[in-house]
Formats: sequence, C-alpha cells, structure tokens
Amino acid sequence: MFMTDDVKNLGGRPIILNETVLAKCEIYLNGCEDEEYQLTKSAGDKNISYENKIKVKLPTIEGLALSINVHKETIFEWEKRDLQTLETEELKDIFQRFSDFLSRLRNKQAERLLNNGLSGDYNPVIAKLILTKHGYRDSQELVGGEGKPLIPDPDTKKIADEAVAAYISQQKISEQKNDNSGNTQQQQTPAN
Repeated sequence: MFMTDDVKNLGGRPIILNETVLAKCEIYLNGCEDEEYQLTKSAGDKNISYENKIKVKLPTIEGLALSINVHKETIFEWEKRDLQTLETEELKDIFQRFSDFLSRLRNKQAERLLNNGLSGDYNPVIAKLILTKHGYRDSQELVGGEGKPLIPDPDTKKIADEAVAAYISQQKISEQKNDNSGNTQQQQTPAN
C-alpha cells in the first residue's frame, strides 16, 4: 500500500493506492458508457415525434477522482510517482498498473471524442476543445507553390524586404509630388 505524504481525502484519512482502489478504477471505466434515450419532441393528436439523445458518460480524471473518493491532484501525484523510489515490487506493480489504467482511460476518452464528435453525436466544438488535452490541435500549414516554404531563405527574404521598402518609398515620393503639384496649380489659378 502507498500513502501520500501531504494529501488527504475529504474525510481526512490518508489516501491509499492498493488493489481495492485499482478495482474501483476498473469499475468506473467500465461504467463509462453513453446511454441512448428518446425525448418526446412534440405530441399532437395523432402524431408523436421523438428525438434520439445521448446521455454522455465520458471517462475523465475528475469522474475517476469522484468514484474513488480522492482529489484529482492525488491521481496526478500517483501518476508522477517514480517507480524506482518504491520499496517493494508489489508497490511498483500497483503503480505501473495504475499508470496503464490512466493511459487506457485517456485513450478511451480520445477515441469516443473523435468518433462521436465526427458523427455529430457529441457537440463538435466541445469534443475539439477536450481533444486539445490529447495533443490534437486545429491549425493550418501555409506553404508556397509546389509545397515550398512560404517564407523564403534569409537571403531571399532580405532582397524581397528591400524591394518592398524601395517600392513603398517610391510610392511616397510620387504621392508627395502629386500633392505639391496640386498645391502649385491651386496657387497659380486666379480666384474669380
């Protein structure tokens, strides 16, 4: 058995990671299955319409913490525990199995978010948000023609920057000449 040094559960007793806790973890994960049900959408004199809904029971660290009556920080402490610092092979085995369990929980969560987010059974925005915790991200890769980098090598970039600066400078000079020639014409035009 392993007790954390500083963390206590809600009742104030030390937290113990043991076979019983591992069994409760498995019960929690096995119980995390969505439930389908029908909601009466509208009921008329002769017609009743139903909408199929899903009561989502996605496995989460928070749900696990509630089911085994510990704080989620305790779960993270157990996960970070260095197996080499444990005194017995039995403790090393328990912590390794707990680590494996958390991996399965996260894999099940990601798999369900992907599949149900794509099918529309889960809210795709929420699924996308949670999937960022699994390393997924929403991004675009911008490339130039023929798949070449959009930003050129430093020498080409310097030449392009100088050309753009010269063009902008030339535009400003042209604008100033136009402004000055407009002012000169206005001054030379007699007032009626």
